[in-house]
Amino acid sequence: MSKILAAVFFFAAACLPVLAQDGAFSAYTPYSIYGVGDLMQPGTAYNKSMGGVGVATRNTRYINILNPAAVTARDSLSFMADYSIALNNTYFRQGDAHGANTRANVTNIAISFPIYRSSAAMLGIVPLSSTGYKIYAFTEDPSIINQAGYIVDGWEGQGSIYQLFGAAGVTFWKRLSLGVEGIQYFGKIEKDFTRAFGKSNILGVESGRRMTLRGTAVKAGIQYEQPIGSNGLVLAVGATYKNSPKMRGFAESYVDTLTVSDTVRLKDVARFAGEVAVGVSLRSREKWRLELNYSRSDWSATGIDAVKGFAATSTFGKSFSASRQEAYRAGFEIIPNANDIRYYYRRLAYRVGAYYEKSYFALDGNRLDTFGITVGATLPVFQLSNGLTFALDVGQRGSLAGDLTRERFINFSIGFNAYDIWFRKPQYN
Repeated sequence: MSKILAAVFFFAAACLPVLAQDGAFSAYTPYSIYGVGDLMQPGTAYNKSMGGVGVATRNTRYINILNPAAVTARDSLSFMADYSIALNNTYFRQGDAHGANTRANVTNIAISFPIYRSSAAMLGIVPLSSTGYKIYAFTEDPSIINQAGYIVDGWEGQGSIYQLFGAAGVTFWKRLSLGVEGIQYFGKIEKDFTRAFGKSNILGVESGRRMTLRGTAVKAGIQYEQPIGSNGLVLAVGATYKNSPKMRGFAESYVDTLTVSDTVRLKDVARFAGEVAVGVSLRSREKWRLELNYSRSDWSATGIDAVKGFAATSTFGKSFSASRQEAYRAGFEIIPNANDIRYYYRRLAYRVGAYYEKSYFALDGNRLDTFGITVGATLPVFQLSNGLTFALDVGQRGSLAGDLTRERFINFSIGFNAYDIWFRKPQYN
């Protein structure tokens, strides 16, 4: 009981820095002014070190939060926890203008424990999206400056949408695993616009939109493993389906912080996007594993195009349109010798991956596709399957075509995965 209480305390305490980020930029990109913000890359540091795969992953050493059916891949007596943080570095360029930004965030918190025999459960919290930008534009037209003085337009936004989830799964006949997950979306997004004039007799303008979002989704998962031959090869397939729930909450507009108008009840007009994902993997005992994933999430059917707080249609003269997001991911892992007692480096898990992702919206018909290459490793710590995972993600989003901003990034992730035997029955002589 003391260990269970300690786990609950750890989970609650670890959630605090995540929920306290509303006052700071948890993302920083001009593209987060559109839609629900910048969608976060899925999974823990373990998943991210392999290009974000995980739909078909069954690994007894790590928590896999991408498929609820994977929760049963475990030692039946074990308790597991995972805590990941990320350091994201982005270089921006648009024409001759350029800039850079660095930020750090908590990316996931999760715990997992057995229920009864071949069943298990997990709890966790991860961000769905983040909004963060601060942009200024100066009027350089001499005829306007002579009449109104300098004019400075400013756009600033911040906020996040989180996913609090609980999942349970069960395995049948040692090969087929089924899982179901409940997801609670919640969060706030603020988007502000200001216009300041150089002459004191001309009043400035301040306006913006505040959005409070909630929603409840259900995600189902399945995994199946099939041994191949007698040389230890195992083929695994997996799939997940998440429904498209209605958005709860509201989007309200304000002018000069005094007048509130144009309040939209989101449950009548907008939804969160659903998702379908499939994956296949091939592994050789604990030696190596190869996995391929495909996922699709249709935001064009969510109705966010019609909500001003999401559409931002007139911002920078770009036409916003939600579209279907698709992602292709591949990852490979190798462990030279997981049980080597002489050479530590042979017990390390080495990983490499790649991904290509089509964005969930377009600007003037131009998609902001992302591609990247990942590398990583897990260093065993102490005994059992405790480990420290490092992941490096190098890639690019968008391009310079269509007067868009190109983003090149180098992202670091660090994951702490704890593993302990908690439920061993006492033995008496």
